[in-house]
Amino acid sequence: MRLKQGPPFKHTPAWRVAPLLALLMQGAWHHAHGQSEFQSVREKGLSLILAGASVHKADSGDAVSVAIIWAHLDSSRTMKRIVFKVRPYDANGQAVVQLISPYGAFRGTALQTTGPYEGRDDFNETEWEAVWRNTTIECLEIIDIEVDYTDGTSRTYSKELPQLLVEGFTNSCKGIKKAGGFVPGSDGTITDNQTGLMWAAQDNGHDVTWDEAKQFCEKYKGGGHSDWRMPTSLELRSLYDESNSRTLDCDPRWPFHAKPPILLSCHSVWSCETEGPVEARYFYFVDGFAHTEDRSASIHYRALPVRSQK
Repeated sequence: MRLKQGPPFKHTPAWRVAPLLALLMQGAWHHAHGQSEFQSVREKGLSLILAGASVHKADSGDAVSVAIIWAHLDSSRTMKRIVFKVRPYDANGQAVVQLISPYGAFRGTALQTTGPYEGRDDFNETEWEAVWRNTTIECLEIIDIEVDYTDGTSRTYSKELPQLLVEGFTNSCKGIKKAGGFVPGSDGTITDNQTGLMWAAQDNGHDVTWDEAKQFCEKYKGGGHSDWRMPTSLELRSLYDESNSRTLDCDPRWPFHAKPPILLSCHSVWSCETEGPVEARYFYFVDGFAHTEDRSASIHYRALPVRSQK
């Protein structure tokens, strides 16, 4: 089933929350490690976990949106509100002073989302649209978190932040300076110098189920590397470009939007994330969202290997 959620990151300032078993492009963490990550955080006496943070430029204007992946793990308490204090950085790793009301004079931005959120071993992706209007912003760091619970208690995470991060998510904007965007290799690979990811230059070229896509990605040997994998939906989102519209023979009814020089033969690419025993997520390059489908589906679905460079 294709769950229509509307166009991504519209200009209207707003936030929305979507359950998403995914991580951002800043790490090679796999969903299979989730339970051990949750347990590790609990053993430290903590009940919050962070899986990623990213900025996204919505359109040809200067609006910059934000996405944060997090989970509330304490099933004994319901979260009323969570506030993320973040600091934006430019492509040279320099902090950008940007303030947004109603949070007053703070060197950064405080972004909040209101629950209730029940504690569970599952991730939420919260997105805030048009947070800043500054085309130089390329990255953000979370510097403080405030949580209010429905029982009237609250908690602040500041010094504990490094203990909340899943493997592969550094919460750091150091070394983000861009060096030319996509760099095609002579070995059938393309490196994205902005995210640090290496992609196969093209997808598998024909319809595949989720299991077939997983097998294709893990057996891929492009560039002589043996650590290729399926991408997360948010890694796939880094290839989405609303301003670049094309049609394909596989389904010419729907224009899709992907950054060149990645060559896609159809508009839907399987991600590594699973939901329940029979479903998985794929990224739909028509509307820029991740959706859920039965893993046995194959028509219009593709495999696109990715690897995180050391």
